[in-house]
Amino acid sequence: MSERREDVQPEPGDVTPGPERESAGDVARESASDPSPEPIPDPAAEATAESTPDPTAEPTAGELAHARPARVRHAPRFGRIIGTAVALGLLIGLVLAIVLPPPQGVGLLLAWAYLGLPLAFVLGLVTAVVAVVLDRRS
Repeated sequence: MSERREDVQPEPGDVTPGPERESAGDVARESASDPSPEPIPDPAAEATAESTPDPTAEPTAGELAHARPARVRHAPRFGRIIGTAVALGLLIGLVLAIVLPPPQGVGLLLAWAYLGLPLAFVLGLVTAVVAVVLDRRS
């Protein structure tokens, strides 16, 4: 068995587990006279905490006197409106492709594409214009 000699310095990569080797933090803690030093207060954190208004606090009479009346704007969801128009155009194109007789050599899917895609584009464009005009008026 090999014994570890205390007078031999360990190499830089050598790690010795166990109680015979203390970390620098343990040595520093033992040498300190005060075991629990007080934290240093941060003046910036205190100023921020004091200047932040309480969101649950009621406004004062002076704040209410200078307040401007607000109006809640309910913006329409243009994407959903236009998407509904496009889906309706595709559905109408499918119904027309089924009801109308397709030309010779054209299948149902191609007839639906010829009727549904342009109709969906036009309905989506018209719906977008109408939605924007109505939103500007309100």
